[in-house]
Amino acid sequence: MKDKKYKLLKLYPTTPTDWEVGDVVEHWGSCLYHYQVEYKRGYASKPEVENYPEFWEEVVEKDYKILKFKDLTSGAIFSLNADGLYWYEESRRNGFTLENMLYKGRCVKNGEISIYSIERLCDGEIFTVGDDVKLQDQNKDRTIKSFELTDESIRFRFADGLGVQLKYYPRPGDIIHRSQTALFTTNDNLDIYHGEEYWRITGVGPYFISREMALETKTYNAEIPRFSTEEAARRWVENNRKQYSKADIKSALIKTGIAKYRRVDSFWEILDK
Repeated sequence: MKDKKYKLLKLYPTTPTDWEVGDVVEHWGSCLYHYQVEYKRGYASKPEVENYPEFWEEVVEKDYKILKFKDLTSGAIFSLNADGLYWYEESRRNGFTLENMLYKGRCVKNGEISIYSIERLCDGEIFTVGDDVKLQDQNKDRTIKSFELTDESIRFRFADGLGVQLKYYPRPGDIIHRSQTALFTTNDNLDIYHGEEYWRITGVGPYFISREMALETKTYNAEIPRFSTEEAARRWVENNRKQYSKADIKSALIKTGIAKYRRVDSFWEILDK
């Protein structure tokens, strides 16, 4: 989880002399907050910052932006415009602020409006109710049923009842859209789609295993071994790497007694070539 940040709302007697209203401090160590800008010095204790809301306000950095709302009665869609207001797509008479859409009048808070589409800010990926997505840590497709606000983030609620907060899936590959066409099929027979992880084998001895992400912009050579899990890739390497000499094989056959049978004569000939 990210370290908390707080903004100074009002000066008080023990405030460092060069701090100003609006300055932001970040949690540091176990019991202090410090100012991040180099030319300003000073610290504030953890209780001093966190227990006095009249002087300090927590800065919540959102990892998403709401792009569209939906009226649950009429089905009307309100989209974010360049002016920062949400407009009904079939009317340009009146725009609404984010606060209006969330908390005032017909709004999300009273259950008459729902969040319909969001943008993940780390990469600009857009998610809309009805999209089919996949969580990177779970090999299962899920359909987005709704979005729910939380204190620090936004929750994806899926049709099967599962809910996950975006803050716990912060990377671009953590929640991905399910493409319609698989980019390739792994050697262990799993279809891989855009944005999914796989393990690739390179080299001819020794072999190397690399963890990669499938991208629609790349082409994939079917002759290169690829696997859906690291375990499967390591198993392939173990079964295919060159690890025994001719002498090792001959010694093993002699020790097991197999070498005394006539049917291994042709094998000796092949091994000695």
